[in-house]
Amino acid sequence: MIQPNTTEVAFGLPAQASTLAGAYDTLFLSLTALVTFCLVLIIGAGTYFVYRYRWRGGEHNVVEISHNTTLEVLWSVVPLFVVMGLFVWGFKNYMDQLVPPKDALEVRVTGKKWKWTFEYPNGAQSADEMAVPINKPVKLIITSNDVLHSFFVPSFRMKMDAVPNKYTVMWFQPVLEGPQQVFCAEYCGTDHSKMYAQIKVMQPDAYQKWLDAHAPVNDSDPIAHGKSLFEIKGGCNACHAVKSAAEQPQPVIGPRLYQVFGRKEKIQGQGEVAVDDNYLRESIENPMAKIVEGFAPAMPPFKGRFTDKELGHLIDYLKSLK
Repeated sequence: MIQPNTTEVAFGLPAQASTLAGAYDTLFLSLTALVTFCLVLIIGAGTYFVYRYRWRGGEHNVVEISHNTTLEVLWSVVPLFVVMGLFVWGFKNYMDQLVPPKDALEVRVTGKKWKWTFEYPNGAQSADEMAVPINKPVKLIITSNDVLHSFFVPSFRMKMDAVPNKYTVMWFQPVLEGPQQVFCAEYCGTDHSKMYAQIKVMQPDAYQKWLDAHAPVNDSDPIAHGKSLFEIKGGCNACHAVKSAAEQPQPVIGPRLYQVFGRKEKIQGQGEVAVDDNYLRESIENPMAKIVEGFAPAMPPFKGRFTDKELGHLIDYLKSLK
């Protein structure tokens, strides 16, 4: 994991890397100060009353307790107004982050076990890395391909759930150049804690170069197109190694795909099968049909997510892993 910009503000909080971060910090620190004040007040009053009205023996120390209407109204009405004020303050911050400016750059964010992918208006795509221009508002359209995830960027003070079959929206405007770390903040399975991504905040010229370098791969090159589908649309490299054991340690999720075509795989309850085109297609579309020994049935089905042409190019890429 590449370390994000680690500049800190007061009280050990992460860097304020977006325009809205300061507003959230002000609310957070104000709420912390209020809670601290109430804690000191209550403990102080309790300690005083314990000492002041302690039992000293004798009937003269019996205290008749009656209600005090003024005091009861104060401790009911004042906290009500304080809590309502905090609600309005927090709701305003929430709505400010939920409603993007009209000129915001749109980026589609997709969560999948255990990977983040990004797609730009010009068709550029990337996995586990998003680039944005500094001082430009960015609107995120977030969804998930499998289970509930949560897109969390501490330095931007932003977090939004990625929900299957639904879009959620939020925006930010970066003001600090450099990498900012993304986490998944919703437990989503075995490799939840490794579901990282990085937001690279760049100057406009550098951002444009990055965007051009990530332009869509021409599908006239089957292997290059298949590699792009494997890494970005499928997110398959989150679970499968595509190089030798010496170059890439064996993942704990799925079988190694290096030199996969033509070899024999031991299938749970079925013996050995040869890895050919039909086996690869079935393993992509219906991975539960044949589970390789030593691995759990953790792969989601991809049936319907790829066209026939895309499936062919994806298989061509797998066959090229030699």
